[in-house]
Amino acid sequence: MMYKVLINLLSENNNDNLIPIMKFRPEVIVFIFKNKREDIETFNEIKKFLEERMDGVKVVGEKIKGNSILVIEEIISKYKGQDSCVNLSGGSRVMGIIASKCAHKYGIDNITMDIDNGFMLRSDGKQSLKLDKELTDISIEDIIESTGGEILSENSFTIDILMKYGIVNYIINNTDIWHEFTRIFADRKTTISFSFLDKPLEMLIKWDRVKDDIKKILIDFMDRLDRTGLINIFYNTEKSMRFKFRNIGLKKYFLTSGSWLESVVYSAFKDVKNADDIKSGVFFMWDDDAKDIRNELDVMASIDSKLICISCKDTSRFDEDDLNELHVYSERLGGKNVVKILVSTSESYKGTTVHRAREMNIRLIQFDGNMDRLVKNLRKAIKK
Repeated sequence: MMYKVLINLLSENNNDNLIPIMKFRPEVIVFIFKNKREDIETFNEIKKFLEERMDGVKVVGEKIKGNSILVIEEIISKYKGQDSCVNLSGGSRVMGIIASKCAHKYGIDNITMDIDNGFMLRSDGKQSLKLDKELTDISIEDIIESTGGEILSENSFTIDILMKYGIVNYIINNTDIWHEFTRIFADRKTTISFSFLDKPLEMLIKWDRVKDDIKKILIDFMDRLDRTGLINIFYNTEKSMRFKFRNIGLKKYFLTSGSWLESVVYSAFKDVKNADDIKSGVFFMWDDDAKDIRNELDVMASIDSKLICISCKDTSRFDEDDLNELHVYSERLGGKNVVKILVSTSESYKGTTVHRAREMNIRLIQFDGNMDRLVKNLRKAIKK
């Protein structure tokens, strides 16, 4: 059954509201919200997003004072007999109870979302029915834009290329060697990066500063990159190797020490069931950010329209500040239903980190080099 009018209860985050909206694609979308600045701003953001994504849709804002039963009833009653439905997925618990009673009084259907189990429940006041239709998947871009945000850049394309040519698997199986490589690339006395303006992709490695055993392994690795077209080696002599990266994304990957863990987690999510959308190295900003502020999440995924936000730490030097950053970004994007995960290669140096993570509902996963165990732990964290 489709509806011409869908009445929603505005939330700070509206992912749960978006799924029924995208599923039913009504002609009129109504949001009920309190007459306060924060709610008005949230409504304006979601209104702009919906009008850009749905041609010809009419988005209506209905302001109320408090949780007044009479005001909410007056609003809902206006849409009686118009093929209307009340979406109870958003808003406060009190508003939901009031809206549900009003919908039943005027013979208007209501629906609720069960994100965890992936279905909608429809009620006409007499009986409830589980809707068999598959839920519409909400992309990461949709989720960010619906909160007034914008993706500035992401690194998923680079990781996909590295996965295609087996480089991520190579790193997983040779983590200690990879750390030696990144130290060489990051050492300015060993590796020269040419002028960013003239030759931004070119680099030169001085072999006299590299141990012979590491040099042999690195040359084999660079030859592999050259064969796959990820780099172009100009020459390799006893003194040095000069080469050029295929693109700036690959260069950044090799020069950033923790990028490998990002790619490992991104790769692991490819094996997680129902992962609809996965992105790595996502830089984004909200409309109210200063122009020079860029927020980042290492890995993001949408599974059955549930948002997963992940921070990756190739170190033991993470604590409450890192947890708080992940917590703030995640909840602004995905609300209370968001899944927050921090993947690290070591336990935190600070004993209180585990307790604080539990308080913030952040799942901690330690990667020990076993991909099967990482995939299993990710699945477990998502289901909690």
